[in-house]
Amino acid sequence: MDRAMERRIYYITYIFISIILIGINLDVGSSYSQEIIREVVIELNIDGSTNINYKLYIPNPPQDVILNLPDDPIFFTVYVNGSEVPSYYEDGRLYFYADSNDVEIIILSNGLTRKEGFRWIFTIDIQYPFKLILPSNTVILNISINDFSVAVEPDGKLSLLLPKGELSIVYTFPPPEEAAEEPVILPAPPSNILPILAILAILAISIIYLFRRRNVMEIEVLEDELDDRDREILNTLKGGMKNAHEIMAETGIPKSPLYRRLKRLENMGYISSVKRGGTKYFYLTKDFN
Repeated sequence: MDRAMERRIYYITYIFISIILIGINLDVGSSYSQEIIREVVIELNIDGSTNINYKLYIPNPPQDVILNLPDDPIFFTVYVNGSEVPSYYEDGRLYFYADSNDVEIIILSNGLTRKEGFRWIFTIDIQYPFKLILPSNTVILNISINDFSVAVEPDGKLSLLLPKGELSIVYTFPPPEEAAEEPVILPAPPSNILPILAILAILAISIIYLFRRRNVMEIEVLEDELDDRDREILNTLKGGMKNAHEIMAETGIPKSPLYRRLKRLENMGYISSVKRGGTKYFYLTKDFN
């Protein structure tokens, strides 16, 4: 083989290897990264929903990232270096683009728990170790694994540090204690207030009595003009002078209303009065048609 042919083979081989290397580099640059999970925290809510929080470290950003999720999310948000970035979910995977190392993902899920009677059952198959925070006053009935540890959160909630893989936890809540209703005991009034209460009661009774008395006295309201009762009295006096007893016998008007009417008629000038033998007699002094 001559030197010219060797050089051709060398150059062809060099170009071929270069193309392969360039293709590999392009493929690496466009492939999805292998994210590094720093922390996974799942918090169970009392209504059965779950809050899932992922904290990731992305090597060699920028990268397209795929994250396998344990359940279909109701809601999710991805933050890269503290800023929200576009993301989408499909077939159990969450897709997003990370141009920085620090990533936080917040997810709300509703399919990891189910209720059977008074018991709740949490089931998960996850690829990473995680912390599970339980609701307040949770009573754990059963855990499908033995390899876990227990801690208490700053807010007093119980948390479990659990390994990756498939596991289930059965838990419940104690019934709320019904507070016994205590009888309400009203304090006795101080002794020095009793005389005051008695005086107020007497005043109230007096006011009611005067009010009713006034109503009785005003049953027959005397007006400026003559009414039928006035004319009845005046007609009685057409036959001559009569005293109040005689007028009352003929008209049937009670004594007190009669005297008020006689006084009024006298003031209006229709009648006048004179005393004879200690008895007061009334007589007409003016026409009343």
